[in-house]
Amino acid sequence: MCGLPFSIAVLFLIIARITAAIQGNISDCDETYNYWEPLHNLLYGKGFQTWEYSPVYGLRSYSYLIIHLIPAALFNWLAGYRIMVFYGVRFYLACLCLSGELFLCRETMRRFGKDVGLLTFLFLLFGNGMFISSSAFLPSSFSMYMTLYSMASWFAGRYRRAIFYTAVSTIISWPFAGLIGLPIAIDMVFMRKDLFSFVKWSMQSLMLILAPMMAIEYYYYGKMTLPTLNIILYNVFSSHGPDLYGTEPFSFYIYNGFLNFNIVFLSSLVVFPICVIAYSMNQLPNHRTLKDCFLVFLPMYLWFFIFFCQSHKEERFLFPVYPLICLAGAVFVDSVAKIVNSVWVHFHWPGPRFVASVFRYGFVLMYMFLSIARILAILKGFSGSISAYKVFSNGNLSREWKDNVNVCVGKEWHRFPSSFFLPGNKWSLLFLKSEFRGQLPQYYASVEDNTSVIPKHMNDLNLEEESRYSPVTACHFLVDLDLGRSTEYEPLYIHNKEDWTVYFEVPYLDVTRSPSIFRAFYFPYYSERFCSYGSYHVLKSKKRSLP
Repeated sequence: MCGLPFSIAVLFLIIARITAAIQGNISDCDETYNYWEPLHNLLYGKGFQTWEYSPVYGLRSYSYLIIHLIPAALFNWLAGYRIMVFYGVRFYLACLCLSGELFLCRETMRRFGKDVGLLTFLFLLFGNGMFISSSAFLPSSFSMYMTLYSMASWFAGRYRRAIFYTAVSTIISWPFAGLIGLPIAIDMVFMRKDLFSFVKWSMQSLMLILAPMMAIEYYYYGKMTLPTLNIILYNVFSSHGPDLYGTEPFSFYIYNGFLNFNIVFLSSLVVFPICVIAYSMNQLPNHRTLKDCFLVFLPMYLWFFIFFCQSHKEERFLFPVYPLICLAGAVFVDSVAKIVNSVWVHFHWPGPRFVASVFRYGFVLMYMFLSIARILAILKGFSGSISAYKVFSNGNLSREWKDNVNVCVGKEWHRFPSSFFLPGNKWSLLFLKSEFRGQLPQYYASVEDNTSVIPKHMNDLNLEEESRYSPVTACHFLVDLDLGRSTEYEPLYIHNKEDWTVYFEVPYLDVTRSPSIFRAFYFPYYSERFCSYGSYHVLKSKKRSLP
């Protein structure tokens, strides 16, 4: 497959994706509080609820959670330990991703040739963006899986499946992902003149998905609601929308795209002009037409245009087009190599194949080097937060206590990996007041069918709710980060030796005091020498003894 033995390709992807599932951080607090916590509530009857899950708003889909609840329940039955359920679900997500990657690479090889197939495989395999997104419990990651399946099905000529995968992505995970199915619609309706089949298969997919989805949403919300529609109304037609949660400049995605796919991302931005040049020289991969390239990369360019222009930007918003970025990079490299070879031959310059090969191998090696350096930088610099919470599942702390145990967070509330890292329902996470002035989540009501209960003290304006905070005297443990800076609401608790003792401590990168290049990419010796680190730690109260 893709120029590699199928078994070797599978082995490489398994190693890469399982490593990401085990070692990867949770880089977005939305993943914790909007997905891991509601899943924990469905499984164990306790978890944090955000305003999006209030029946008043209904912006999040329980149907999406159910897809993950089934494997979570299985792992809970097999392992019993909650942290093992967390990693079991991640393993499940990694398997969904790698099977889609293999499918796409195989069909890419058939459509664009084995060289493009192999390059796509390598760019997917080593990409830091895939390392982050492959096992992330986010609708945008699920839409990325569906992109893999839908594009591969389209390449294989399986239009019904392609439409179904696009519909699943659009209705269950993220409505805006429907844009990625645009080339499939254009191909069927305008090129194949098969409007009837397109409408028929679209309606079949719609009914097959919507019927159980509406039943699930009604069961959990206690009323008829459709989160897919609600999220569109909120993001597009509400007076405030997502900009309440921060805005970023246009350059945000350029910088972020380079960090996640480095030179492959840059090449994806100019792949179509390169295709035009290659087509004029009859050098497109596998003798494809310019129309083919336009259709394949149209959703990626439209996605860039729409999301680059939005004020509210998040790394995860680009997840659905990550496979297209890798495919675009592969077509770019193959096309440029063929253009170079053709030019060398035309002018009778020596060694055309050698020069083209140097470009191919040089590009791939540079990409691999930068990708691995970025992955190592993330793991070495920022893995301390998830390591800190693992201590609660180890040793004597993992047993059930007779009374409640409180783990507190202040400014580090956004790095809590989920309640799966706490031993049981008698353990709770409490929020201490910090400089953050937005709305924090709160626990679901402690009643049966708590998903349909309308919670108090919630709003859709991201206004601070004072009811979320607890006094520091209620804490048995406190998780905090010491970077040598403090404020009135964010003191350095670790220096209060009278009240706290260090239970666990690990280095954590201080971004503001580290050079950009050495914190973004890991270079042995130089990163350690020039980067500054603080202390990520778990503190144990001296005044509150454990029950």
